[in-house]
Amino acid sequence: MTAHDDLGAGAFGSYTWDVHADEWSWTDEAFRLHGYRPGEVTPSFDLCLRHKLAAGRARAERVLARATVPGLRYSNHHQIVDASGLVRVVVSGGVTERTPQDRLVMRGFMVDVTAQHAPVTTALDQAADLLLTLSRRERQVLALVAAGRTNEEIAVELFVGVSSVKTYVRTAYRKIGVTRRSQAAVWALANQAQLADPDPVNPPR
Repeated sequence: MTAHDDLGAGAFGSYTWDVHADEWSWTDEAFRLHGYRPGEVTPSFDLCLRHKLAAGRARAERVLARATVPGLRYSNHHQIVDASGLVRVVVSGGVTERTPQDRLVMRGFMVDVTAQHAPVTTALDQAADLLLTLSRRERQVLALVAAGRTNEEIAVELFVGVSSVKTYVRTAYRKIGVTRRSQAAVWALANQAQLADPDPVNPPR
């Protein structure tokens, strides 16, 4: 039996991380999501980064570097390469808490959403037409969703209000035919080059 044999679609793993000691605890599902049998390796900061694709590594480093801030919350939609070389699409999140022993601990989750990649990519033949329906601002928002930004982070980066971001997100979801943030992120990742193209006919709005 391999580490993948009992890893179902949408597998949900969780973790805790003692920030200063760099001591991690993974559930069995978190090990399997990374391609390991439970307890096969010792989780660590460096191990987590090694499994990230280059495109998501910089954001992961930023998030982990800020984990010393009590109350920090994060969410991230990214890709990892597991121990067998399989690329997985993962949604993760967590919050840093100060324990009664005055230690900083991040507690979080990781969900395998790889299976959602297939139904989204079956519509790629329509991607060019769908892209034409998006305003430049909606393209920017989708690109940032794919980068794992929260609505609050998108608002700061684009100098708009959070309510405006939510409107752009809802409208973009409707236009590209998705209902969940993870689906939108996968769609945007598949079309990231086109999303980055300037569109002088379709200014920000």
